[in-house]
Formats: sequence, structure tokens, C-alpha cells
Amino acid sequence: DAAVAHAIGRARALGLRVGIKPMVVVRSGEFCGEIAPDSLPAWQASYRAFALEAAALAAQGAELFVVGTELASMSTAQYADYWVSLIAEARESFDGLITYAANHDEYQDLPASIIGALDLVGVDAYFQLPAGSCPSVSALVGAWRPPVDDLARWQASHGKPVLITEVGYPSTVGCGEAPWRQDPEAAYSECYQARAFQAASDAIGWQPWLAGSLVWHWDPHPPHPSARIRAYSPQYKLGQDVLAEIWAGLPGAGEDESLFGFERGAMCFVPQTYVDSRGITEVAASRGPASAGVGALRLDCGLVGGHPNLSKGEAFVDLRYIGIAETEGQPLDLSGSKVTAKAYCPAGSLGDPSHPNGLVLWAKSAPGGASKYGSWQNVQEGQWIALELTLDKADPVDGWLDPLFEPAAIELVGVKVGVGDASSAQYAGPIYLDELRIEGLPR
Repeated sequence: DAAVAHAIGRARALGLRVGIKPMVVVRSGEFCGEIAPDSLPAWQASYRAFALEAAALAAQGAELFVVGTELASMSTAQYADYWVSLIAEARESFDGLITYAANHDEYQDLPASIIGALDLVGVDAYFQLPAGSCPSVSALVGAWRPPVDDLARWQASHGKPVLITEVGYPSTVGCGEAPWRQDPEAAYSECYQARAFQAASDAIGWQPWLAGSLVWHWDPHPPHPSARIRAYSPQYKLGQDVLAEIWAGLPGAGEDESLFGFERGAMCFVPQTYVDSRGITEVAASRGPASAGVGALRLDCGLVGGHPNLSKGEAFVDLRYIGIAETEGQPLDLSGSKVTAKAYCPAGSLGDPSHPNGLVLWAKSAPGGASKYGSWQNVQEGQWIALELTLDKADPVDGWLDPLFEPAAIELVGVKVGVGDASSAQYAGPIYLDELRIEGLPR
């Protein structure tokens, strides 16, 4: 309970609105929508206690409480009085909005008396989309139209606003064909997930009956993106950038036409987690300083000179999985291409003037992550500095080249920030990256 209360407070401090959504996970693996308890009174009493405890937690700062999720077998007409009574009891401790999250194949059967007791009606929108590894957005929008029409007719029959309480897709090939389940054998892919989020937004739009949409799901402790987890979370994936575009309004206002202009999010950049390169603690899209357009990538630094883990830090993007490789997952042949970027260094980021902090672009290739680091550029506070790296086998001035580096098999491109040699300076603050271009690659 304390952890949930802390999360509510943290989310509100960040300007987020909060909902509490208790869910039943059956230990045997059975779907919660097919629960058939041996003792109905015992089950209802247990669930009532569970739900009311969650409602009391929601009262600590949440605006929305979901009284039940996908409990189709336990929310039919014969149990309607139970739910109406439970909703009334929840209102004794929680004075915000209350909804019930019905599954995509359940919502039209939700009893009228339950709907009447709610402020808005939730639908977990796992509607089936076309087969295929990654259909076009227009094809996916077309598949959404019949469910949207059904939702509109159903909403007109009762008049309550509809909240999409879940919409989500695993990070796999063909994930929309059965979005309610994650196929452990399906190949990893970010393409379908990203297009499916865009199609859902395009198809639903801002219908007058729609209260909003919630994505399933967001991991508070996401794995490093190199793990290529096939789960639903869009974090560090193309889907994250699509959602940033849809909800945060990041694109459009800027005119940065570089491959990584960060107008629409972090664009799959992530902080390095190697034990000796943890001086960049987080990366995020920013509306702060921008060398073009209005967006840049903020590198949150926690640099400590002489520290074995924090004297330097890195952020990078895996080019194999962002939709520009000819075959997803394969290295790119970028022989002879130049990588360029600009970095803005705020006041305080210089460190020791006699041993200044600096930045450098780098790339890693197959086999084995062989690296090339470009020329080190000293921090210049209060201005943008130019960074450059040529993807070839020539030794860079003030840089470093692994003899096994292969420019015809590039996997990762990134930036390194470091404290100057022999310096004990510390810097806790941002550095901004913008206009990262790779010669020969499209925007």
C-alpha cells in the first residue's frame, strides 16, 4: 500500500493524472474472464475486500478507480446487484470517477444497471487486426472501423462516456492478429506495434463519446532494450515515439529534418548500462535548447571524475531495430558515411577548465561490438558544438579504433560524455543532443 501511495504522489508531482485498476490474476493461469468459483459468496466477499482496499488507495490522490477488469463470467446479469452495491461502497471512500473495464468481447453484454452506476464505461480494446508481419497503417485503420462503429452504437444506447481502459500490442511480428495474447514463439518486431498504435489513434480519433485511451502497459523497471523483450511495453521502442507524437504533440512544431531530430521523442535512444559507463542516468525528449526545430535529446548526467563507474556515460540507438535496416535485426553497411550531431552544454558542464569535460560520437559493429570513437571535443558552455565521426577504418585524431571495427556492419551509434583525464570534477545536469545525421540514411 505504501508503494502504491508513493507512486500516486510521484505521478502527480510529474503532472500526470492517476487511475487505480485492480486486476485478478488466476494462479492456475486460467483467464480471469472465465472464473467459476466453488463458493460464490466466498469469492464475492474476497473480491469486495480487495476492491474496497484499492478504492481507499485511490482516494490518496487518484482521479479514476476501475472497480473490475475483464471479469466477464462474474459480471453477468445475475450478479448485477453485487456490482451496483460494490460501486456504491467504493464511493464512500473514493470521490473520483469510477469505471469497469470490460473486455473487447464482453462490453456489449455488460448489464444496464452496472453501466448506470458508473461514471464512464471502460473497454479493453483488443480487437483483432489483419494478419501479416507489419500491415500498413491504412490497412489497420480499415480493420478498426467496424469495432469503432459498434462502440459508437453501443455508447448511444446508454449515453455514458467510453474510456479505452487498455489498448496494447506485443512487440512481435503479426501481433495484431490476436492482440489479447503474447505469442512466445513469434519473432521480435517493433514495426507492427508502432503502426497499430498509430492506427488506433487515427481510427478512434476524438470521438464525442470517447473519454480517452490508456496504453497497456508501461513497465516501472523496463529491461534494457538490447534484451528485445517481446512484451507489450512500448518503452525504448518505435511505439514509444509514436505515442509521444500522438499524446505529447512533439512533432509538427519543429522543422528539424535530420534522421534524429528528436521532434517526436527520444527516438529509441537509451542510456548505456555498462558498469564503467553509467554517467548518463537517463535520456528523454526535451523542449529545452534545440539547434533546429523545437526538440532535442536531453542527456541527464551524473558525472564524477575519477569514479570507476561515473566518470563517463553513453547514450545510443540500435540502428537494426528502428525501421531503417533492409532486414530488421541485421547490421547496416554504412562504409564511408559520416555521422554528425550537435551538442549543447549548459553552464557548469565544463568541469575543470585545465582538464575539461568532453563529448565524442561512436559506433559499434558486428562482430562482437567492435568500436570506433571519433575525435574528442571539449565542452564549450552555453553554445552548440559540432561532433563528427567517419565510419571507416582510418584512425581518428584524438579518438580510438578497434582493429575489428567493420563499417559495413554497423549496429549501434551513440554519444559519449566524459570527465577530463586527471580531473575530479563533478557535473549533475543536462547536456542536449540534436541534429544527429547519418550520411546515406533517410530522415
